Amino acid sequence: MKPKILHGASILSIFLLGASITAGTLMEKYTNQMDQTFGTVSQIKTYEKVSEGEASDPWTFKSKFKTAKEAVEGYKEFAIREAEETFALLKN
Repeated sequence: MKPKILHGASILSIFLLGASITAGTLMEKYTNQMDQTFGTVSQIKTYEKVSEGEASDPWTFKSKFKTAKEAVEGYKEFAIREAEETFALLKN
């Protein structure tokens, strides 16, 4: 009896895996149509809008840094500040 149940479970798992791979592929292929139908914004569109520089889109990342050097310095200051807080927590 157990081999039949395991055999059935294996076949069901293979079917579900195939169905999910097929569905994922189709969803990726028809992203634009799905976004229009459901009124969503996909990650691919978000990346395109960021690269185009549309500032009115709420999904667009707005950096306070103007240059890469400013960003490195800003993140370095952030890392030092976070490290100081972490050391204080560890010490206590």
